[in-house]
Amino acid sequence: MHRSSLIKENLNDTVRLLYENAYSGLLVSLFASACIAFSFNKGGLLSYNDKLVWWLIMLLALGIRFLDIRLFLKTNKTATQLDLLKFSTGVIITAIIWCSYALYFHTSFAPLEATSIIIILSALGGGSANVLSAHKLTCFAYAFILLFPYALVLIMSEDYYENVLGFLGIGYGSITLLTLNKASAFTQQAIHLKNQNSDLLERMELRVDARTKEIMHLSNSDSLTQLLNRNAFLNDAKKRIKHYPDPPFALFFIDLDGFKNINDVMGHKVGDNVLRRTAKRISDVCAHNQQKCRWGGDEF
Repeated sequence: MHRSSLIKENLNDTVRLLYENAYSGLLVSLFASACIAFSFNKGGLLSYNDKLVWWLIMLLALGIRFLDIRLFLKTNKTATQLDLLKFSTGVIITAIIWCSYALYFHTSFAPLEATSIIIILSALGGGSANVLSAHKLTCFAYAFILLFPYALVLIMSEDYYENVLGFLGIGYGSITLLTLNKASAFTQQAIHLKNQNSDLLERMELRVDARTKEIMHLSNSDSLTQLLNRNAFLNDAKKRIKHYPDPPFALFFIDLDGFKNINDVMGHKVGDNVLRRTAKRISDVCAHNQQKCRWGGDEF
């Protein structure tokens, strides 16, 4: 596996892990958004209608993300950068919708609602360590958008209670980002090692297979002529007789007259060349399904 292939495998595993973990995040967002939209309604009818519109927007975003997740997992395709971009965009849009609730309705919050909001946003940010840790940029953006804008608004407030909540939000958000950094690094390292080990195992299997074939070839062939050796020829003949006992067959022995004189007078180098040329001529006139063998010495 080349480096480019390893990068593609890492990307595929990253995106697939994000999509497979996304259902739990959608359910949490759906439940939490319904709770805050319909649990605090002391602002009057206008506030209630605004919150209902906000919740419907959240519901639409979560519905689109649900369809995207279901489609991706159903097709079982290899993930691309476009799939990662779609997923990350959906996550960031969800975070923006959450943040918009806190910022838009902040002036109408009672202390209990403001506290509830900062707790819910903190919990959502912390939970992203499990759901989004496969991609550092996505989980960082999600947690930052959730917590820091509203925490800064609380810090700039003239109310001491809100200042405390803001500093708590900043503190928890900072800890969350540190946690996300470690979780993301661990997840990415696990993905990389998995694919790296798969690559190593694949290469080892290819080498073992190639070496096995080489050993089989060396053990079954004559090193000089590359024809079958005597043992391989006899084994093949026994198999043919066992599996096809009825059809007739012929067995030819070819011996080179005067070959010893060639070795004695002209040398073994010339003799080896004669054996190789003889083997080639035999191969040229024999069909591919006929076995050719160097029986030994100058016998074929």
